[in-house]
Amino acid sequence: MIFKLTPACKDYLWGGNTLKTSYGKNYDGDVLAETWELSCHPDGPSVISGGEYDGKTLADYLAQHPEALGNAPARFEEFPILIKLIDAAKDLSIQVHPDNAYAKAHENQYGKTEMWYVVEAQPGAGLYYGFEHEISAEEFREAIENNTPLGYVRDLRMEAACNLLAHSDEALSSVAAAVGFSRQGSFSEAFRERFGMPPHQYRKLFAAEAGPKDRASERLSA
Repeated sequence: MIFKLTPACKDYLWGGNTLKTSYGKNYDGDVLAETWELSCHPDGPSVISGGEYDGKTLADYLAQHPEALGNAPARFEEFPILIKLIDAAKDLSIQVHPDNAYAKAHENQYGKTEMWYVVEAQPGAGLYYGFEHEISAEEFREAIENNTPLGYVRDLRMEAACNLLAHSDEALSSVAAAVGFSRQGSFSEAFRERFGMPPHQYRKLFAAEAGPKDRASERLSA
């Protein structure tokens, strides 16, 4: 049986309006940050729209009809999947996801892993993921208190820019475009803010440290 589901809507302060204007989500609020498209989570379950089970939450339906999921999900105590659409018009909060043991002990829920698929992105958008190097809980707590946590997390866009600057002869405008900047000036400003130097200086510094032989061997192995 196939159901049409009405998603739960979330109005977190970093959200925008793209889910309403471009993706047809029906919501009356000013900000729509997330729609939980497939969810049995108590904080925002999907609701069946139309047909015999109209208005019933997906969680309630599955509780009454567990056979609808087949045999594989039987090993899970809770429905293990949550699919969202996210419109991050502003920076999201930095989150640390607990493992199952910690989450069950402190939140009475399971931990979670995430997979992101970027449907579209505005110029200059980027992703932070993980730490640039090993850091203790005390160090990161101090960074949070000093409002400097971005100095410790991996900026995937700038990481890609560093690789291009170090291992290619692409013009700066091409590097900027490759990592999502429509203007070279905006890229240079963001790079300087992140690393304390403009991108052309980083390229010269890397070339001086690597040496011409190393640069040549890196191009051959790339």
